[in-house]
Amino acid sequence: MRLLTITDFDPDTNFLSFDLIDILMAIKPTLGPMNWRLNQVECVGAQADVVHKICDEESTVTTAELIELAKAIDQTIDGEFCGYPRNLNKPTLCIRAVDSDAFDIETNDISVIALLMERFERIHEVV
Repeated sequence: MRLLTITDFDPDTNFLSFDLIDILMAIKPTLGPMNWRLNQVECVGAQADVVHKICDEESTVTTAELIELAKAIDQTIDGEFCGYPRNLNKPTLCIRAVDSDAFDIETNDISVIALLMERFERIHEVV
């Protein structure tokens, strides 16, 4: 899979200017029915406890459920969100928060890559 790193920062705060919800909304047109596995997510916000419980229980959520959870996350510090199409046991998209400094996205879907390139300014492919 191809690996992209996004590091758009807010110059006033020197923090990332986006979070998981912004990535999901940017690529929403490409997200079909998927089950998402969350792994070692550390986040803060109104739904942080729910997200941590999903990780602890190794549950899955749908794309719609993930979007609703992401709307209530103020900051994603670390963790992995991998999307599995319902007919596959291998993820086709993984989004990783990296120590509040970046988000890495792994995918082979060129439409996802194109939408991310349109939406974010500081994005590069890791080769």
